[in-house]
Amino acid sequence: MDQKTSGKDTSQSPRSVTRKDARQVRSSIREVHTHLDGEALGSIGRYDLLREIGRGGFGIVYLANDSQLQRQVAIKVARPEVVSDETGVERFQREFQAAAALDHDGIVRVFDCGNEDGLHYYVMSYLDCQNLDQWFSKQPKPLDERLAAQLVLSIAQAIQFGHDVGIVHRDLKPQNVLVRPSAISSIGIAPVVLDFGLCGLVDSGEISTSLMAGTPCYMAPEQSLFGNSRVSNRSDIYSLGAILYQLLTGTPPHQPASIAEAVLMHHGTPIVPPRNHRPDLSSQLQAICLKCLRKDAARRYASGKLLVDDLQNYLSGKPISARNAGILEKADFAIRLGGWESRLGRTVIAMNATNAIWTFVSTLLMRVRLADNPNIVAGFSEMLWFLAIFAAPLHLMGLYLGWVMTKRTKHVGRLATGAVISAIWAIYLWGVLWFGSEQSYMTIYHGQSVAQLMVFLLIATGYTIQSISLAIGSWAAKSRLS
Repeated sequence: MDQKTSGKDTSQSPRSVTRKDARQVRSSIREVHTHLDGEALGSIGRYDLLREIGRGGFGIVYLANDSQLQRQVAIKVARPEVVSDETGVERFQREFQAAAALDHDGIVRVFDCGNEDGLHYYVMSYLDCQNLDQWFSKQPKPLDERLAAQLVLSIAQAIQFGHDVGIVHRDLKPQNVLVRPSAISSIGIAPVVLDFGLCGLVDSGEISTSLMAGTPCYMAPEQSLFGNSRVSNRSDIYSLGAILYQLLTGTPPHQPASIAEAVLMHHGTPIVPPRNHRPDLSSQLQAICLKCLRKDAARRYASGKLLVDDLQNYLSGKPISARNAGILEKADFAIRLGGWESRLGRTVIAMNATNAIWTFVSTLLMRVRLADNPNIVAGFSEMLWFLAIFAAPLHLMGLYLGWVMTKRTKHVGRLATGAVISAIWAIYLWGVLWFGSEQSYMTIYHGQSVAQLMVFLLIATGYTIQSISLAIGSWAAKSRLS
């Protein structure tokens, strides 16, 4: 493959870039992009730019003429911020080399790249056809579900080819899939995937959410959070599911207008099952679609091949592996992503606050209204010591840990410890209720076995609920560590 453009051999590793070089590159990029955004497009190396045909967060795509081979090509020019430093330039070149190795009929060929006065670009085959979004807008609705399945099957096969060589696309969407006529396809058309130039290398260690990539409507939940969440093959599986969902229902599973809205929707809004939009849809295809769209990446198809297998089984009338979400999975979503963790935290706060107020008021009333009762007089100091040593610390612990749950933190150890302490206290109280003697455990309850029973029953129930709530909070916090 010829990798020489403008007299420069781009197949070699880039030289070390100094701070002065970086400043010159940024200045050159700004100047060239200003020129390219104007009316006179000019040329880059041997490529004469004809017109802009698309743009995104990583670059601008132009239709160009290859003056040497006399053919039309598509040329993508990297935005300045993508290659503004040495790391960005090296990443751009590595990803180009990886994308250029993808020789598959379902992937647009990338065959050249270069650097013209600090302007980084790569060159692709130009296909004069509609993208999937344009094609879909002209089809009768609803789209035949078998046709939708066959289209996504073909796209998944192309994506799996990239995964097999360690490349994740990261920005799958209908606009990045071309639909060209095909005489050999059973449906008369063949999808072709674009923009593997935005890909990430699985083994490069660079495709975490600290580098945002993707389109809000189609990006996986882990792509909509900055941090250490890893973008993986399963992120592309989610995007394939979003495309399938749109083909089946006419609308994406979520429609956020921004990254901020995408974060809220992806991490707090359940996906409406496709059959709610389209009751005649087969349960098998819905199960396949929703398995792709699981919020938790570990619950999606582990690979594009498994998705391909299920789609082929569906089309041939064989059993599929996908299953609709069960009760436990729905509970998992409700707790971790649906707001129940915060609700349980507020419940713990409310129980401890109510119990503390009830204890204070009842103690005050006993002291004022039952001052002549010898048991109260004899046991009052004992009760105060019990409240100070046991009750007050337990209530303060519950108030604090309830607050921790409402903040959706990662304090696994604190919540787990609180759950264990609450469980031990609840087990002790239930043991007293079921197996203890009728003797009073505190002086103030002498002759008041019914009152003691009711108080212990109330406290045991409260700490049982608290121990379960804190255990759930600990589990939810642990899930955020991964």
